[in-house]
Amino acid sequence: MNAPRTLNQYVGADPQGNGVTIVAPDMETACKVYRGQQEVDPVSMTRTKQNIMCVLPENIVTFTAEVYCATETPTGCSVTPKTYTIIAGSKLVFTAEEGAGFQFAKWLINGVEVTDESGAVVTDKVALLTIPSGNNTCEIKAVFVAI
Repeated sequence: MNAPRTLNQYVGADPQGNGVTIVAPDMETACKVYRGQQEVDPVSMTRTKQNIMCVLPENIVTFTAEVYCATETPTGCSVTPKTYTIIAGSKLVFTAEEGAGFQFAKWLINGVEVTDESGAVVTDKVALLTIPSGNNTCEIKAVFVAI
């Protein structure tokens, strides 16, 4: 369970006075949400309640892990775990196994290279990867190169 936090309730209005209720940590965020949903800025934004105690749901992500090689099918290569449902932000150990004629190169999460704290690309066959939030699904690739 996520830790409780306080949020405020805002009502943004259009030129006709139609209101849209938004719960956000601050008015700037409420205005951004309104703009994103209504595709225009609100004529007015009013805080109607403050310090509402909220427990936000945890974001659950289902990932799939697969082997990948840009030039050919990576025969004999594998990655584990293959699929799992987990709370976003969790860390999980992934293992890439090389097949004959292939060498492990790096990890990709949703098409983006995985880097460590120093910004270096993670090239370890066994790596502790963080499952990102933002989507309900995630694609992890163990990238191999033919040798």
